[in-house]
Amino acid sequence: MYKPAQHPPTKRYISLADLLQGESGTIVAIHERHHGKGHDCHTGLANRLKALGFVPGRTVKIERREKWGGPLQVCIGTTAIILRSSEAGVIEVMPS
Repeated sequence: MYKPAQHPPTKRYISLADLLQGESGTIVAIHERHHGKGHDCHTGLANRLKALGFVPGRTVKIERREKWGGPLQVCIGTTAIILRSSEAGVIEVMPS
């Protein structure tokens, strides 16, 4: 009997800046360029984000968002960090 091939479900990754208040996700990558908005993430920023704990596998949660693309309050474990939207845009997450 013929069985069609089953493909694993496609995982949808988005930027941390696209999560809504109260949502969380698992960090997948930090990109040196935020595609789509033209913001450059210099290596120094990528290293700084990693030093702050933004590393693949960690879960992050958006605690608070300011209006009009303002800063985000993000929690990693018990640590709260404020990020610009452009900085959050270079962090790729898989929504939980």
